[in-house]
Amino acid sequence: MKRAVLFGILVLFLLQGVTAVGFANLPANREIIYTPGGTVDIPLYFISTGSIKASVSSPNVGDPSTLGTPEDNNILEYVTLSDPNPGGHNREAMLHFSFPQQFKPGVYFVDVHVADIPPEGYEATVSAVASAKLRLTVHVLTNEKVIEIGKPYAPATVDGVDANATITVTSRSLSNIQDMYAMVRVYDDGVLVAQQETPHTSLQSLGAVHLFTTLPTAALAGGEYDVNATVHFDGLSQETQTSILKIGTLHVDVRDVTDIFIYNTTNKFEFTIANQWNRELQDVFAVVTFGTQEKKTASLDIPPFHGTPFELYFDRDPTQEGTVPVTIAVTYNDYDPATGEYVNKEETFTIPVTIVLPAQEETPRQLKSTLLAVFMGVIVVLLLIIILLFLKGRKPEHNEPAHQETLSHYE
Repeated sequence: MKRAVLFGILVLFLLQGVTAVGFANLPANREIIYTPGGTVDIPLYFISTGSIKASVSSPNVGDPSTLGTPEDNNILEYVTLSDPNPGGHNREAMLHFSFPQQFKPGVYFVDVHVADIPPEGYEATVSAVASAKLRLTVHVLTNEKVIEIGKPYAPATVDGVDANATITVTSRSLSNIQDMYAMVRVYDDGVLVAQQETPHTSLQSLGAVHLFTTLPTAALAGGEYDVNATVHFDGLSQETQTSILKIGTLHVDVRDVTDIFIYNTTNKFEFTIANQWNRELQDVFAVVTFGTQEKKTASLDIPPFHGTPFELYFDRDPTQEGTVPVTIAVTYNDYDPATGEYVNKEETFTIPVTIVLPAQEETPRQLKSTLLAVFMGVIVVLLLIIILLFLKGRKPEHNEPAHQETLSHYE
């Protein structure tokens, strides 16, 4: 009981500094279009279980020297936060934009921050102070015809079927565009293999359109291709980024195969089955044959354009060293739209595997011979050392008579 009471007191102590802050009645439109000399008011409502402070910032760094010029980019100079009760609790506020007569075209961001204010003299026991942020986007447009385009969207297709491509274009201009179309191209390793023009259309100021076309890709083999486009509009043009078009073929591939076995031992055999189709292949398994052994893997589903690893073990086999074929028969189910059923399909791969001898280990007899040779070598070295020491000790005795004879001569 005491432990429960202490735990409850601890929880209350930890939670006493925790508050929730945020925004209520968020503005429906957070995209603001700049108009020269125009004003925009954005009503805000701050909520909190405690005292909160509010502020405004922008990730766009302005250059003060451009104030009042066509290159002016100081967005915060023209934003005011009217907060009637700074540091209070729940309250209304107003974000006011008062734009100059000229401003540099582009996209600007204005962030409104609210954060908890801990009581004076209180150190929060929670590591982070509660806070929230609301971002608004300011588009400074021009009468020049400016567009924003995304990557071509080309969903995966199958061989024998033409692919579709869609490009989304958004106006960032105060002017309408009368004529717009795109030339969409397909490349294989940098070589143009297909292209198609979209129908012509118009684009209203601040509007958006989707340029759609069907690409003549039915004759292309399965694989990955690069897709990009040039958008033409009222005598101007703009390039898109490159995206990937995947053309599937009802086919699997075998990769990352173990290619070395150790002779006459248990061997682990690993390989990956890759799905080259644009649909999931179900109940995929393989029967692998090595010599007289036949092993079957587990059945797995493989997502489109993905590979799944498999593994199994082969028992000891008397097959001699050298290169031998290992057969991998892959079976999978695919949906047949003609019958509305799943049908079994099989593909077989033959992989060369090299059988090598294990690392040689010395037999007891070989080890005995080696130890004997080492022992004899040590004996020989010791004998040589003894002989050298003996000879060195004999030299003074050999010269002693001559030395004595010389002394006698002087006497």
